[in-house]
Amino acid sequence: MKNKRNIISIIIISMIIALLPLKNSEVLAATDYPIQEMEITTLDGYKLTISGDQDGSLLQVASSTGEQKERWKFTYVNGGYFKLVNQDSGRLVSTVSWGVSANSKCITFGDANKQEQCWIIEGVDKDSLGNYITYKIKNYKDSNMVLTNNGKGEQVTLTKYTGANNQKWRLDSAGLEGFAGYSKDMDGNDKAGTIGGVLGETVTVSTLDEFQKYSEGDDVRTIVITKDISKSSLTKVKVGKNKTIIGAYGVSLTNLYFYLDQTCNSGNLIMKNLHIKHSEEINENNDIPLYISVGTNFWIDHCTLEGHDLTENTSLHANDVDKLMYVGVKADYVTVSNSKFTGHKYGLILGYPADDESAQATYTGYPRMTISNNFFQDVQTRAPGLMRYGYFHSYNNYIESATLGYTACTNANIYSEKNYFNNCNSSGLVNDYGTAYFTDEGSYPTVTASKSKATSWRPKNNYTYTTMKTSELREYAENYAGAQSSKSKMNYSTYKSAGVQSSNYVVTSTASNNTENTASGLIDGGIYYIKNVNSNKYLDVYNGIDENNTNVQQHPGNGEKAQKFKVVYVGDGYYKLVSQVGTGKKVLDVSKKSSKNGANIAIYKDNSGDNQKFQLISLGNSRYTIATKVSKGKSVVEVKDASTAKKANVQQWEYNGHKCQQWKFELAE
Repeated sequence: MKNKRNIISIIIISMIIALLPLKNSEVLAATDYPIQEMEITTLDGYKLTISGDQDGSLLQVASSTGEQKERWKFTYVNGGYFKLVNQDSGRLVSTVSWGVSANSKCITFGDANKQEQCWIIEGVDKDSLGNYITYKIKNYKDSNMVLTNNGKGEQVTLTKYTGANNQKWRLDSAGLEGFAGYSKDMDGNDKAGTIGGVLGETVTVSTLDEFQKYSEGDDVRTIVITKDISKSSLTKVKVGKNKTIIGAYGVSLTNLYFYLDQTCNSGNLIMKNLHIKHSEEINENNDIPLYISVGTNFWIDHCTLEGHDLTENTSLHANDVDKLMYVGVKADYVTVSNSKFTGHKYGLILGYPADDESAQATYTGYPRMTISNNFFQDVQTRAPGLMRYGYFHSYNNYIESATLGYTACTNANIYSEKNYFNNCNSSGLVNDYGTAYFTDEGSYPTVTASKSKATSWRPKNNYTYTTMKTSELREYAENYAGAQSSKSKMNYSTYKSAGVQSSNYVVTSTASNNTENTASGLIDGGIYYIKNVNSNKYLDVYNGIDENNTNVQQHPGNGEKAQKFKVVYVGDGYYKLVSQVGTGKKVLDVSKKSSKNGANIAIYKDNSGDNQKFQLISLGNSRYTIATKVSKGKSVVEVKDASTAKKANVQQWEYNGHKCQQWKFELAE
């Protein structure tokens, strides 16, 4: 009997625990750092985004614009679940009224510590390398229900998982372009992008021992380095698979050498915002701070590999044979972007370092590598690099004060594009052995290979990418390349504007219920002209009179205050439309609080009545209906009799889809 009571107690405790709110298990640093922002992408290339930045904004998919609203933070929750935090609004992927059933509508809402705001991200399809390329995103409350894409501009819903393509998503690291990202291999097969440790817990470390505790092995994890780590001599560091390593703003690492070889079996690795320095006495041939020789999918981003002032201690530097980076042997699918390489005799050596027949037979084709948006400052040679065997796309790099740029070696296919060589030796832009394939387009000055044949390979067949003008490269490199000391300096060529959110950015909510905010694309507090789609005339307060029950009509546009209305969100998916006539205290009002067809529309002092609240429902193409709460959403604001005449009356009528019931909101202020 006692055992039976114990079993019952355990069951009850387990049920209580299951009902408790889920807590974030991330160990957050006191110092800030640039998180790994993610894009959630449909199989046809649209981005998961939001219709606005308030609670209840619609979750939908749209073409990429580079704005913050299409980027997400995956916040790890104990048990392996995630909160998906929009990096524009700080709000979480949620459902209307916390519904978790077929066709429940999805919105974003402040963190209310609800289980319905937690998601299980589970791999579905794999690429030819064995990495997951598609995922389903299941709700924690009912794991049969998944996020479902209903088409561009349409609201995302939950549906029961069937394996349909519109229930599958790609996970793309925001800002990542090139071979390390979502791309195609040389046979045209889709390859998954590098996501590092985003689907694991986040830990913070401040010592090398702590770092090595978490960095080795295959466990999925994000590691944030929060303090400077310095060693007096060369200290090798091992990093396994499925990791994201991020340096907090302003942190540096001295004499830590990342050796990613066969002993650590690395891959699917992101290194971000790391400032790596070394003592100038460490200058032998294999003294390379970042050495990658095995594995696939590496993204080195916003890192600084710092050398020395080569005009000092010149007798020591005359014997330098060390390099800043090596990628070769069978390492593959690598992107080095937005990084800074400084003060060194040799820069990058890429591809297996031998030219004999055996090496050619074994290593031709490796690595496939993208080198983009980097700053090479006072790197004397191999900037952007010595290249063998692989496919190398080098674009939008800014190279300053180099005596030798490319070294084109055996069987390398090099496509150089829109790079800027400033104060460089013009006769040494390519050290050409005649055994590579080299083409440059758009660089300044013009870069030519005197011996090697042109390459027929074009990276646009492997991935999409964004280029800047060569005239823009210096400013970009000097401001944004390398490890950064503040969030305002984090930038990518794909971003509409520079800067990211703080690592702990999230908006919380104490609301017990949530509803959808249907005003896609409208600014809360914005002042608008409201134009009828049918007549092309505007909502207008008669003669601009600031009195209760002044009639509202349509009128040709004139820019007067009588045609200006402030859109103000009042909660639960509703807005009030505040007329700007007089003192600006009158609002659009359904007369006599009527829910009937033909009820007049006027202005009246704000009393927060249901007859003064409206849903602004997006129809796409910047068109909206203005649904009245007093009619329980059944009726909308329309121009009477679909008239196109000046001063035609405006009224409430049951929705029928006519253009006289559709309005465009044109931002005035």
